[in-house]
Amino acid sequence: MSCSLRLLHLCKKASIFQNVCRQIEVLSKRKFSHAHLAQMKYILPKSVCIDRVLVHDKKSLCMVPDMKITLKFEVVEDCSGESADLALRRYFKSKLIDFFDMHPEVVFIFIFSCYPC
Repeated sequence: MSCSLRLLHLCKKASIFQNVCRQIEVLSKRKFSHAHLAQMKYILPKSVCIDRVLVHDKKSLCMVPDMKITLKFEVVEDCSGESADLALRRYFKSKLIDFFDMHPEVVFIFIFSCYPC
C-alpha cells in the first residue's frame, strides 16, 4: 500500500480509497477491499490514518463519500539509517507476527496471501 500511495503522490492524484484500490490491484494483481484496509488499520492503528472526504463524481455530477488514506511514518522511531518506508514495512511485519503469535486461531484475509482472490 505504501508503494501505491507514493505512486499516486508522484502522479499528483488524491490518495482516496478508489485510487489506492485501483493502484494496488494493478500492482499486485489481487483484489483490495475495505476489509484489507481495516485489517491494516487494526494492526497499525497509529500509522494508517483514514479520513472521510467528499469526492466529485463525474458520472452523476454529485459529491460521493470516500476515504482519504495516509501513512504516518512517525510511528517508527529508530530507523537506524534506513528509509522510513522500509522501517514502516518492517514494523508492520513485526506487529503482524506478534498478532499471529497472540491469536493462532485467527485466519487473516490478507492481500498478499498465497491464493489469488
